[in-house]
Amino acid sequence: MTPWQSLIASKAMGKRLGDEARQGMAHAWHTAAFTRAKKLPHLSRVIGDTERKPKSADDIVKALQMKFGEVKSDG
Repeated sequence: MTPWQSLIASKAMGKRLGDEARQGMAHAWHTAAFTRAKKLPHLSRVIGDTERKPKSADDIVKALQMKFGEVKSDG
């Protein structure tokens, strides 16, 4: 593995571990909150909309342009 690949791998591992830590904290918070609740809310209200509609190619292009700006072609 090259030094560059090692750097990328270590950054990816750090991000993954941070994501797992945040997920664990959210899990603990929700467990404590639901333990104290007298009446649990409906699951759909807690987790939100799980059905995602597929995005069109135009929506994806617009989102990329908003994030990175207009791409200029060389030609």
